Amino acid sequence: MKNSCATYLSVFFIVWISITGCKRDGLEKQQGKADVRIRVIGSSFDGSGTLATRSSGSDQAIHPSIRIQEQRLQIGQDLFLELKLFPVDDAEPQKMSASDRKKAATEQGNLSDNVRYKVVVYTANENYVTERDYIRGRESDTEPLMLDGGQPYIFIVYSINSRSELPPVTFSDLSNKTLSTSSLSDIDGHADMMYFRRDMQVEGGQENHLEVVLRHSFSQITAKVDATATGYAIQASGSGVVSLYPSATITLADAFITRSGTTETASIDFSGLNSAVVNGVPLILNGHTNAASFIISSLKVGPVTANDLTLHDLTIEPGVKYNLNLTLTPSDIYLEHAGQSAARIDGIIWMRHNLGANTDLDPDQNPSVQALHGNYYQWGEIRVVANASTPAGPISNWDHANPPNNAWNSGNESAPIKTSNDPCPSGYRIPTLNEFKKLIAATTQSDLGTWGNSSTNYRA
Repeated sequence: MKNSCATYLSVFFIVWISITGCKRDGLEKQQGKADVRIRVIGSSFDGSGTLATRSSGSDQAIHPSIRIQEQRLQIGQDLFLELKLFPVDDAEPQKMSASDRKKAATEQGNLSDNVRYKVVVYTANENYVTERDYIRGRESDTEPLMLDGGQPYIFIVYSINSRSELPPVTFSDLSNKTLSTSSLSDIDGHADMMYFRRDMQVEGGQENHLEVVLRHSFSQITAKVDATATGYAIQASGSGVVSLYPSATITLADAFITRSGTTETASIDFSGLNSAVVNGVPLILNGHTNAASFIISSLKVGPVTANDLTLHDLTIEPGVKYNLNLTLTPSDIYLEHAGQSAARIDGIIWMRHNLGANTDLDPDQNPSVQALHGNYYQWGEIRVVANASTPAGPISNWDHANPPNNAWNSGNESAPIKTSNDPCPSGYRIPTLNEFKKLIAATTQSDLGTWGNSSTNYRA
């Protein structure tokens, strides 16, 4: 019995040593040095504008349901300016699912290589540990980030999306470096401030991977001016948004923004002038308000020039990416064009009198008179073959040859080119089929007389 007990005791002791030895080896491995590898995936905008913010002097309450903002402004008697400001993920809300919007909000590829960013590390109780400066795509150039394994840490990552600048961490108390005393000071209002936080425990003796999606703290506005409907090119376009605070302080604990200074106008630079559509360079905006103004300092579209136009009461939320679409549409008016009484209807100018009609008479008089009926022309020819007083019967100068389809238009439907056979006066041309359809769609018509197929309506 004594030998048996001694044997059992020895076996138990060996097993116990083996188990505790395994635990000790695993614990040592877990608590060894942890190699932390950083990978910046991309950046994202917050589609709902929920980032914590405050402004110097007063807080602005932004209603989260305000998504698409629209305004309309008359420019003289000639044009309407329609403004539409909306978050990018709401560009086509009826076609996008919630998952699609979330996916669209994270733009994985919009952060280029060689952008500088900083990683600041704190313990779980928010004491400062260390920091590293990285260059995206060249992370191996930076000294490895080695931490104690088995410990939880707070990782703060930030950048201003610059290849040359990276603001330092500012501590309000250098003798007490903690997360709560850490901030970024004097961040320029045009800087593309981005922020990330992750609380994570690291394991020793192995690589620990920290994947980062930086969130934009300020707003971005991309403007576009579209004058396609006017038929004119945009020769000049200058504008800006009054909502930019020149400076900001960012707390590292939660990206809380404190804005400072007097609001300024952030100018939008446009490219592609002398075309129907011009695009603005994306504008970074440090603002948070429901009373922003959009100012058009100069605008020249064809013969129309406008200066110092202002649209008021726009909502700008921080961290949101906006599209700002400005569409110019012509107003329907009577006017004189190229020496003729005319009407502009849905952007197209039409003569109010028929060719050959008495232009001294009112074209709208009812009932109409013979002097307003004008001339008759064969397809593709410039000469008059009849007028309102031509008697019934064969037309003596009728041409029986068939002209080519492009006799009046050497271009095409979308880009017509007037030919020498076109009977219209200078400044006008024979309309295309699409232009006739557009006129019919934009007006109300009534028939005078009847329409029907007859051999007398065709070229013989």
